[in-house]
Amino acid sequence: MSTETQLPIPYRSKLTDPFEPGQTLMVKGKTIPESKRFNINFHSGSPDLEGGDIPFHISIRYDEGKFVFNTFNKGEWMKEERKSNPYKKGSDIDIRIRAHDNRFVIYADQKEIHEYEHRVPLSTITHFSVDGDIILNQVTWGGKYYPVPYESGITGDGLTTGKSLVIHGIPEKKGKCFTINILNETGDVVLSFNSKIGDKHIVRNAKINNEWGNEEKEGKSPLQKGVGFDLEIKNEAYSFQIFINGHRFATFAHRTNPEGIKGLQISGDVEITGIQLFILFSIMPPKFDPTEIKIVYLRCVGGEVGATSALAPKVGPLGLSPKKIGDDIAKATQDWKGLKVTCKLTIQNRVAKIDVVPSAASLIIKELKEPPRDRKKVKNIKHSGNLTFDTILKIARTMRPRSMARQLEGTVKEILGTAQSVGCTVDGQHPHDICDAINNGEIKVPEE
Repeated sequence: MSTETQLPIPYRSKLTDPFEPGQTLMVKGKTIPESKRFNINFHSGSPDLEGGDIPFHISIRYDEGKFVFNTFNKGEWMKEERKSNPYKKGSDIDIRIRAHDNRFVIYADQKEIHEYEHRVPLSTITHFSVDGDIILNQVTWGGKYYPVPYESGITGDGLTTGKSLVIHGIPEKKGKCFTINILNETGDVVLSFNSKIGDKHIVRNAKINNEWGNEEKEGKSPLQKGVGFDLEIKNEAYSFQIFINGHRFATFAHRTNPEGIKGLQISGDVEITGIQLFILFSIMPPKFDPTEIKIVYLRCVGGEVGATSALAPKVGPLGLSPKKIGDDIAKATQDWKGLKVTCKLTIQNRVAKIDVVPSAASLIIKELKEPPRDRKKVKNIKHSGNLTFDTILKIARTMRPRSMARQLEGTVKEILGTAQSVGCTVDGQHPHDICDAINNGEIKVPEE
C-alpha cells in the first residue's frame, strides 16, 4: 500500500494482510513550526484510540524533545521508553518501523534510533493510524525478509521503458561492498551497480555478450554503513536514471536494447528491506528511433573535461554517457584550450558528432596566440596584444552567417567592437579609431 499525496489527519488504515516479521511501515511528511507532537499507532481490533489495545505507540514530542514508545494493553498504558527527538519543528519527517519476531526497530531518516521489544504478539495488529501536528504525504507498508544473495525475475513484462524499480536496503555495519545487477532475457547485465561501502564512488557498468564495458563512477557516494537507502532505477528510452534517497545520482546510457529487462540479482553485505516496481507514465514514451537526429548546444571551456553532474541532465536522456561526452568535448576543443566556446552535438543512434561553434571573442583571443592559462588560477586576464586588419577581416567573414549586419562592412565593425571589449589593438590603433577610419572612407572594406 502506498500513497504520495497529502493525506487526511487523523489517518486510519486497516491492514489487508497480517503484519509479518520483515515488513516495514514507512511514514513521510512534514511538521509545521507550531507542531507540538504527533503519534503513530498500531492497533488491535479497531483504529480508534478508545476502541481497543495499542500494541505499539510512538509519540513524537517537540514540546519535550523526545520520542516516546509504549503499549496500551487491557485498558492500561505500560512503562514508557524514551529517546531524544532528532527532528526540529518544520523539518521533513521519514520514520520507518520494521517488525521482527520479537521486536520493532525504529529508524529516523534511515538511521536506527531504538529497538522496542514486543509486549503483545505481532499477529494481533490489524490497523495503524497517524494523528497530531503533521502534514502527512506518504504511507507505505510492505516488504519481507530477502535472502542475500538474492535472485529473482521482475514481475509482469519486466522493467520496461516507463517503469521504475525501487530497492530499499541497509548496508551492513561491518560490510565491505554489495552489488545490484539488472539483467535482460539473454542474460546480459544491462546495469551493474557496485558499491564499496565507505568508498567515495559507486561503479556502474554493463556486461554485454559476456564482456564488461567501461566503468562509470562519477559522483560521490551518499551511502553509509548501517544507514538505510532508497535506490530508484528509472528505465527511460535512452538511459537509466538513478536516484538515491530521492536525489538524482547518475545517468547510465543504455548499451543495448532497453526492452526485455526481466532479472534482478543482489549480492554482498547488504540487508534488503523492500523491492517495488512502479509505472512512471500513463502513456508510454516513444520507441527509440535510430534514424532520428537531435542537435544539442553546450557551453564549455576548451580542452577541459566538463563536470558530469552538469552534462548528465542534458545528454543522459539521449542515451549518451556524460563521462564519454566530456572526454570527447575536451579532445574536440583542444585547439581552444582555456577559451569559452560553444559545442554543437549532432546526435544519431546514440553517437554524437562534436563541432566547435566559436564566438567572435574566442576567435580574436585565439588569433592573439597567447599561451594557454589555467582559468582557475589566473583571473581577470587582459588581452593587450595586437591584430592586423586582415585578421579582423578574416574573423568577420567567419562570423558573417551569424551577423545581424546587412553588409560585410557592418560585420567588420561588430568584430572591431568585440576587439575593443577584449582589450587588444588593431594595426597598433584603438579599434574605435579603425571604425572611424572606415566611416570616413580612409579604410575600404571589400565587397562580399
